[in-house]
Amino acid sequence: MFPFSDYQEHYIIGFVYSRGKKSNRGSPFVYPVDELDNVPVPIENIEFFVQEKWRIAGDRAGSGNTTNIGSITGTIDDFREGK
Repeated sequence: MFPFSDYQEHYIIGFVYSRGKKSNRGSPFVYPVDELDNVPVPIENIEFFVQEKWRIAGDRAGSGNTTNIGSITGTIDDFREGK
């Protein structure tokens, strides 16, 4: 909403996850309330990090849009440590 210069700091909250197992009932499927325990979890192995944006920025554009900054590649610990 405002130019970057108006902010003191800019942090990123990043989420890394695996897709969960698909239902064996097919997709899409509406589960009745009494079967909530059978609803497959859509994501698993969730990891997250919070880092200043410049610490995880690369020197290439992320998506070709000049307003997006490309990110580094590496392990989750690289992102957590801002390497």
